[in-house]
Amino acid sequence: MKNALRVLIADDDAEDLSLLLEIFPVIYPGAEIISFPDGEQALLFLQRLPDSRLPEILILDFNMPHLNGGQVLEQLSLDERYFSISKILLSDCSEENTIQYCLQNGACCFLTKANSFEGIKENILEIIRIHEQRVSQEI
Repeated sequence: MKNALRVLIADDDAEDLSLLLEIFPVIYPGAEIISFPDGEQALLFLQRLPDSRLPEILILDFNMPHLNGGQVLEQLSLDERYFSISKILLSDCSEENTIQYCLQNGACCFLTKANSFEGIKENILEIIRIHEQRVSQEI
């Protein structure tokens, strides 16, 4: 039995968010998933959490209202309590300067968001693989 995995997702696209919330627990049963429709709400939630309840994985869309994914990363990079979170951008944005900005501010990777059920499933499998690889390197 896998340990409970805490995941926070911030995405303003209701359809994409719905697919992520539907597929993630199928691939990783028992995962605790919390979602927000924008980066500002996600950041405020993270700031209120005790260290012991921080998510292991943070999935951010880049283009969101209030705070975009890059701005959330920039804020998180200022506080070492967030360094252990696997921060992954899942977005349809493909501008190289945007990708570099996110990577420089702590993103583990920048994945292109799929637009189908099977594609989102592959995105989630990749996110879990990246997280598990990152955790194994810290040991």
